[in-house]
Amino acid sequence: LLVPSVLLMSLLVSVHLLTDLTCSAKNFYPKKISFMWTRSGEPVTPFNTTETQQNPDGTFNSLSVYRFTPISRDHLTCEVQHEGLKEPLRRSVTCE
Repeated sequence: LLVPSVLLMSLLVSVHLLTDLTCSAKNFYPKKISFMWTRSGEPVTPFNTTETQQNPDGTFNSLSVYRFTPISRDHLTCEVQHEGLKEPLRRSVTCE
């Protein structure tokens, strides 16, 4: 088992501008992984989750994207579940 390294990425999270927030999971094994998004504590549906891609070393990468228009104090969390993790990995951002 190899646990994913998880990053939450956005070019710029700016209030009232349409934003893509990307949750990236890299270098994990086995292939099965799941993403869950919450916005200020409420579950939301991702805009897009890519097919898991295999790396030359046999590990996998996957991305999930949440598209939204932030409002002040929005709190976004990406939660990643994988069998190599004892508990889900969470990455969050708060819009100022």
